[in-house]
Amino acid sequence: MTSFLAAVGRYTRFTLAAVWALPRLDRAEMMHQAYLMGVGSILVILAVCAFAGAMLAVQGFASLKAFGTPELLGMFISLAGVREVFPLVGAGCAGAKLGSAVAAEVATLRIGQQIDALEVMSVDPMRYLVAPRMVACLVVTPLLVGAGLLAGLGAAYLTATLQLGVDPGSFITRALENISVTDLLAALVKGLAFGALTGSMACWQGFDAAGGPASVGTAANMAVVRSMMVGAVVNLFISQAFYGGLL
Repeated sequence: MTSFLAAVGRYTRFTLAAVWALPRLDRAEMMHQAYLMGVGSILVILAVCAFAGAMLAVQGFASLKAFGTPELLGMFISLAGVREVFPLVGAGCAGAKLGSAVAAEVATLRIGQQIDALEVMSVDPMRYLVAPRMVACLVVTPLLVGAGLLAGLGAAYLTATLQLGVDPGSFITRALENISVTDLLAALVKGLAFGALTGSMACWQGFDAAGGPASVGTAANMAVVRSMMVGAVVNLFISQAFYGGLL
């Protein structure tokens, strides 16, 4: 328990220091990191969310057909996919991809003493190293979640119409009737939350790395594990806020 509280304290102090450096961050480095993150992750997000959409269509069709209402598949995809599955899968994949890369990069700089060299030269690593990567994760993750949502819907539509024989007009009508601004806003908030968690957690794990080369792998692994665990809890609270009557 003591070690857990100590880790929470170090993470909180680190995050506050990074937030304090945000107004002075290196914007060119932030844009460069955002470009690398987006280009390096978009295909993975699209592929995983597309397969998730196809799977959701197959499972939803089988369940609805048992009750004699397969024409409601568009509604099912909207309610289950747009509200939960696609944002969670997209944000989770983005968190794993971006979090491991950022943590490994920062940890490599730490054990290679480049961060120590920056501090010796009176160069703030929070401004030039941490803050740009945190903001890049915060900006890129919602965009990746949005792309994944579209990929999931597209794959679900193709599976439903081409494989399962659902009427295209019925699917589109049912889907559009049940997608609201609240659903899209909730997906955006989840993307922002996961982006903030991924950026801060990954940078902290890399910055806090100690030891030899093995610590790079440990930092990358712990960044993904901890961000996914905390992200699952945050996702629950966001869903409760939007759909559980807390707002």
